[in-house]
Amino acid sequence: RIGLSATVADPPDRMRWLVAQTPGRTCEAGLVTVEGGAKPDISILHTEDRIPWSGHSARYAIPDLYAILKRFRTTLVFVNTRSQAELLFQELWTVNDDNLPIALHHGSLDVGQRRKVEAYCVDVYEYPNQQGRAPLANVTWARAKKACEKVGKRLCSEMEWERACKGPDSTRFPFGDEFVASACNVSGDSGGLRRPSDAGAFSRCRSGFGAVDMAGNVAEWTASQWSKEVPDKVVKGGSADQAAFMARCAARVNESTGSHRSTLGFRCCAEVR
Repeated sequence: RIGLSATVADPPDRMRWLVAQTPGRTCEAGLVTVEGGAKPDISILHTEDRIPWSGHSARYAIPDLYAILKRFRTTLVFVNTRSQAELLFQELWTVNDDNLPIALHHGSLDVGQRRKVEAYCVDVYEYPNQQGRAPLANVTWARAKKACEKVGKRLCSEMEWERACKGPDSTRFPFGDEFVASACNVSGDSGGLRRPSDAGAFSRCRSGFGAVDMAGNVAEWTASQWSKEVPDKVVKGGSADQAAFMARCAARVNESTGSHRSTLGFRCCAEVR
């Protein structure tokens, strides 16, 4: 679906139509809501075509724009004018062979609306997302991705994972800015279990949004690629056998998609319903 919007009287109503959400949107049981969204990725769209000096130049970027839209599935596109919105609406309608939900809006959202639009859900615990159970580990990236999709979810992007870890106060670790050796299952510099524990065994290892064990225990696959040049996937969170440095929410390492070990697992994300 593609939606074309001016400044409407009831933005939540338009939002529900676009992404099939109900009033009082919440996450399903076993997930927590992360508000505010991930850190924006601000960049200039590169296109190989020579852009005319005048005229509707945005039309020439449609193929490159659509390639980006396919990565994120549900998209809200902001444009400068009503006429430009109508033009791009027609162009996107023509190329939208994947039937993606795309909305166009000329104008802007206030902070409150933006936080609602950007909110998403993340599992409270590492997969299988059950308190008291050992996290599933020793899985490749493809197996982790398939496991999330099987239960109607998806792997978290790196930005989503990091936002859920930092919490609303954007702390260095899920439990605060200062490292506390006993807060999470991390070896640190003074020993530790050095093996994964059952989900929720470390009661202090909880982010401000309520996500548990995002530091240590098992490192977690994300959906994000390491870089354009390197096809490896980003792994976050550190593990029980790694030092405190790797338990920072911002820490990241790359792993080939075929990697698997006893301290490498994952958790899932989902859209707010």
